[in-house]
Amino acid sequence: MADPISMVALGATVAGGAVTAFGKMQEGQASAEMYKYKAAVAAQNAMYEQAAGDVAAQRSGMKTRFEIGQTRATQGASNLDVFRGSAPEVRDSMHDVGLQEQGITRANFLRKAYGEQEEAKLDVFAGKEARTAGEIGAAGSLLSTAGSVSDKWLQGRSIGLFGGSGTKVLV
Repeated sequence: MADPISMVALGATVAGGAVTAFGKMQEGQASAEMYKYKAAVAAQNAMYEQAAGDVAAQRSGMKTRFEIGQTRATQGASNLDVFRGSAPEVRDSMHDVGLQEQGITRANFLRKAYGEQEEAKLDVFAGKEARTAGEIGAAGSLLSTAGSVSDKWLQGRSIGLFGGSGTKVLV
């Protein structure tokens, strides 16, 4: 007949394994949810960076137009012909430089947005991996528990606790 203490010990081992497996699943799921949230934040940040880049580029263009206007007024006040000669060429150059600054500004913000988009992709991947790790951890816990219970059963049986003959069982 089975020893009640040994049966309780075996039951506790099984219960402990089940709780550990459940905990591993919950841990994987919680980590996956955290990464899902991080991915959403990174995607939102990418949209913000794109919008901020558009505003900064627009501001740069407005600044350039203002400076060109100031230059034209200064040229006119200096009795220069604002329609011929080097005066319009100077303003054209200012315009070209302004367009280049707008492009650089927009590109810098787009680079930041791209980084955020890539971060979002990595977070989505990490979330999937965390969920899988939780599932593998749970399976490993259950297998480890099964092995432990089996080992304890065989040990108990070898000394006659579970109705065995008391002979040693070789595994």
